[in-house]
Amino acid sequence: MISIDRVLWRILNAPRFATNEAGQTLAEYSLILTLVAVGVVAISAVFFSSAVAGTFESVTACFGGAC
Repeated sequence: MISIDRVLWRILNAPRFATNEAGQTLAEYSLILTLVAVGVVAISAVFFSSAVAGTFESVTACFGGAC
């Protein structure tokens, strides 16, 4: 059974516990890191698209027997 004193202590000390933002900061940093990673992938896809397309064309040509 929980006593009324313990319930009142939790209510009165709730703002002190609510200011702990360590988990929130970690989540924000992970979102920023994810956005940076997506940006790097998008930029690299733009710059290397012709090289990747050329490689795929040469591989499919080899599968067709043109090697």
